[in-house]
Amino acid sequence: MAHEQVVGARLNMRHSAHHKAVTMFEELQSFLLQRQLLGMERKRIQALLKEVESGLTEERQKLSAFRSHLAVPATPPLVLQRSAEAAPPRKTTLKDWPRILERYVRNKRRRLFAPFKRGGAEPRTITDTTSAHDEQPHGWQVPSAREVDAWVNLFAAFDGASTTPHLRLRESRLQAAFIAGGGIGDVLKSTSVLASIVDRFSCDITYITNQNGAAELLENNPYVKNVICNLDQYDLADNILKYIPVFDLVVTWRYVVQFYVPPQSRIDYAVIHSFNDRAIAVRSTLLKYVHLCIWPNSNHTFSCEMARLGMRIHDVSTITSGQPTNDSDPYGIPFFPTAKALRTVSEFLSKSYITVHNGFDRNNIGARRRKTNYASTKNISVAQWRDIILMLHRANIQIIQLGGVEEKEIPGISYYLNGQTSLSETALLLKHAICHIDTEGGLVHLARAVHARSVVLFGPTPAEVFGYPQNINLEPPDCKGCWFVTSHWPAECPRHTNGPQCMRGHSTERVAQAVNTIMSEDVMPAAHLISAETGPLKIPYAKLIAATGMLLDSDPARKILLILDVASYATGMELPADVLGRIEIMVCPDQAADWDPASDVGSRVECGSLLNVPRASASVDAVIWLSGALEVDVAPFVICEIFRILKIGGEISFIGMGAAPGIDLRAALRLAKIVHNESDMPSHAVDRFSLRKGTAKADVHDFPRAWPIRPTPPTSIPTVVKDRDPRLSVLEAENSRQMTAVYERFLALENIVDEMWGAVDDTIARQIGADGWIPVSDIFGDGYSRRFFLTGWHPAEDWGIWGRDQKCILMLPVPTEPNSQDRRLQLEIEAQLPLADAFSPRTIRLGVSDGPFASFQIAKTTETIAATILLETVIYRGVVQVEIHVDRTVCPKASGLWPDERDLALGIRRFRYRVLSGRSAEKKEN
Repeated sequence: MAHEQVVGARLNMRHSAHHKAVTMFEELQSFLLQRQLLGMERKRIQALLKEVESGLTEERQKLSAFRSHLAVPATPPLVLQRSAEAAPPRKTTLKDWPRILERYVRNKRRRLFAPFKRGGAEPRTITDTTSAHDEQPHGWQVPSAREVDAWVNLFAAFDGASTTPHLRLRESRLQAAFIAGGGIGDVLKSTSVLASIVDRFSCDITYITNQNGAAELLENNPYVKNVICNLDQYDLADNILKYIPVFDLVVTWRYVVQFYVPPQSRIDYAVIHSFNDRAIAVRSTLLKYVHLCIWPNSNHTFSCEMARLGMRIHDVSTITSGQPTNDSDPYGIPFFPTAKALRTVSEFLSKSYITVHNGFDRNNIGARRRKTNYASTKNISVAQWRDIILMLHRANIQIIQLGGVEEKEIPGISYYLNGQTSLSETALLLKHAICHIDTEGGLVHLARAVHARSVVLFGPTPAEVFGYPQNINLEPPDCKGCWFVTSHWPAECPRHTNGPQCMRGHSTERVAQAVNTIMSEDVMPAAHLISAETGPLKIPYAKLIAATGMLLDSDPARKILLILDVASYATGMELPADVLGRIEIMVCPDQAADWDPASDVGSRVECGSLLNVPRASASVDAVIWLSGALEVDVAPFVICEIFRILKIGGEISFIGMGAAPGIDLRAALRLAKIVHNESDMPSHAVDRFSLRKGTAKADVHDFPRAWPIRPTPPTSIPTVVKDRDPRLSVLEAENSRQMTAVYERFLALENIVDEMWGAVDDTIARQIGADGWIPVSDIFGDGYSRRFFLTGWHPAEDWGIWGRDQKCILMLPVPTEPNSQDRRLQLEIEAQLPLADAFSPRTIRLGVSDGPFASFQIAKTTETIAATILLETVIYRGVVQVEIHVDRTVCPKASGLWPDERDLALGIRRFRYRVLSGRSAEKKEN
């Protein structure tokens, strides 16, 4: 016996030593792999640092040459042009510069000291403006070169694009541009902050992105007024919208939320930065990773920084946006499926099934540098999927494959629906599945948006950053988290392995056990009838008040949610004030157009969906459902959704209003898969009822609860962030310091660009003078005035603005005055038509914005056109479009040929404009 104990002890020691050796080997291997990835990233950061250093040196040299060029005094362009017409041009030599300099200094001195001369009148500068209440007209407008350039780029971005939006910009509301990029998952994650922005600023949001599917994702979102796709969204934000007053607020989402206040905004700049200390600290720490010129190349270091802070993507967005954490639904994503989508997929919802997806965002895959035998580093192989499907079939569960039409069918699935469902229909299929199996991607975030649980196979992307606590997040056993250590990481493993090693490490047994865990944790709800009534209700508000009071009296601490499925929620306002202060109100229209956040009179009202209530599971004590637009075929799924958010023992009270049909409780609960006693339920449709939520035994499921495999527990990320290897932390900190250096260099580059724009503005102010005339010449054609013209520009020295079949669109940035009425644009153009004379005058037609065209005849070769037009409509706030062209009907054919195109070209020598408003316009007309 003693001998057996000794042998057993030796075997245990040997087994323990072997296990310890294996553990040490795995830890060492993991350390070496992570160190290799950090080394790759460091090389990439150093290459980026060298690149930006080179660019910084080049831009400094350009700035020096630019200043030297602008410092050379020049004769005003119009003088040079008129002298060129009278005499043949002569090349300026070095000996001419002293005379030109003397003349320039003399003119400058005369302008500067004229106000101090006795009896002299003070000159009006180009920056002179008066209040809307003053009777004096506004000064001639000379906008900054950067503002003009931003307007030109904005129009060029929308010019001829199929996604050119008809923006619904309401002047009565503040306008905000929300700019995000990435895939479907990124769009979904970014929407979590939209409601708080609308509530805080009471604004309309225009969502701008490069993702084609964003329009479908957001089409029923009540917090989004407009959606613009297929644009270089971040360039639009950083280089255009921040400098022109199209929107009152520009918000960018690069995981970190940033706010910008454009010029002439109606939002107080101080309000934007009224964040708490934690938001300021997080923003300052992470800002260097989300700079336009760096993001998303720094995402690997960025994710390491977030892991050190113990944050996920959702946490970063919530904190930096300044919104409070949503305790009712942490990590929630708003999504609003429709009844139409429900009816399309209703035949599948009565089945027991699991959804799978095998795909990736092909728009962000990037170029391949070598030939590989796999499509993306984020996916597992077809052989792995085949084994998983086989394991699911052994449990007699049907499998539905979802995704894009370009994704291949997995062998052995029950239904292949790729490309056959909309995103709203896909979301409902995910919601009512047992669970969803996928690699990290957009459908995982869509499943989270509809409160479905997923088994997620992670690889290149870090689970501690992108994983949701509600899911089972399976991490690879060794190599992982290599995203953005190289520029081609989605298409090719950075370590050049034969297939991504991280994804090859996922076993079928781990996936199957994870699914079994989700099934075992599922609780089948049971409904117990409290009351049921039939018949019309003349005063539904009294019933509502009574039901609310009864629920509150039984337990004042109860969390009660009042749901209204009608467009108008004025009925809720009739509740007593003490009741309103103790319940939450949610409006759930089927269409987003039925509810406008602008009409919300209190922050206590929010928008939701009856098919996807924005609350965490088992988080509400009682729900009062006041219905005025109930559809019978939708009611079972609404009851199922309300039971999801109810706690065990919670109550649901349904009150039908008006013409709302009754509900057959037996059929509805059967379709909703809610256990109930058939004999207790009424045999006819009821108009009002109350149910209490209970639990049922697990064996009511029509699928097996056990798997024919070994019970190996799945590896999932913990709620608390893992302790990081101190040796890796040193390398991560070094990469972070390198990124700080890169960020500082890019800030220096931006300062140089700002200096160059300032130098351009100074030169323009110096050359134009006090009269406001903006010359169109070879000197200013490249530097400033050419940017005013969107189409039809010829070389500036040709005086030609447009050709035979072209028109000229002149963009004039104007100050916005929301409180001023009857604004008028006073525009003067010095135009030239070579063939115009008193006997054959030419007609120029001029139109402003959406207004009618006005005709002007030019009877001299050069003549000034002066027009004052009422600005009834402005396409974009802060800019006026002037369309100019020659009426060709006055130019008859000569010998069957049109005159020379150059003879018909409209020449613009110079122009100036200003905005007259209120009494200023009336005084000018009189």
